[in-house]
Amino acid sequence: MNPAQRLDALHALASELAATGWSARLEDPDLLHAVPPDSARPGTTVRIKDGVGGVPWFITSTGDPLRPCHDLPGAGREIRTQPLSQESRAPGYALMRMKSALQRIVR
Repeated sequence: MNPAQRLDALHALASELAATGWSARLEDPDLLHAVPPDSARPGTTVRIKDGVGGVPWFITSTGDPLRPCHDLPGAGREIRTQPLSQESRAPGYALMRMKSALQRIVR
């Protein structure tokens, strides 16, 4: 999957999530940040990685596979039903995310 196809797949996943009330935005050319409608959860980030046989998969920021890129409904469902990660519950997580976002803006 070339960079343009990866971008198209991430945009398609963003649309899939938006249809269920989630907000999703590209943070980097190859990183999608998805936030649930209830702001009690911090959301998740998604990338694309080639899987077995070169089939591209959506993966979480921790490297956990979600679904193949051709399964948009399944990937959206996996994201929406993910439990909160231990990382996102840690003290200072929100501050760390804000610092990271500000650093991207300054660059």
